Amino acid sequence: MNTAIPAERACGGCGVGTLRPTNVVGMVMGYRDDPEVLILDDLILPMCDVCGDIALDLGDTIALDAALERSYQWKRPFSSGDLYDPESH
Repeated sequence: MNTAIPAERACGGCGVGTLRPTNVVGMVMGYRDDPEVLILDDLILPMCDVCGDIALDLGDTIALDAALERSYQWKRPFSSGDLYDPESH
């Protein structure tokens, strides 16, 4: 989990909004071969309050990749048609 709180700064994407620390848990992103991976981990990333752009540094990128990998691995058995077994998770 990323614990550093990024400072607010102007958005370089739209030039209008501000990048603010935002918890992206529940956000859906494409990852690997899946266009819809739900982020299950609490993860604070700098997100623009106007356009939604996310500005990542190396630490943010590593944390996001790890969160997406965990979510992808959790989702994968269910997307292949296997029955959900709560005892296995």
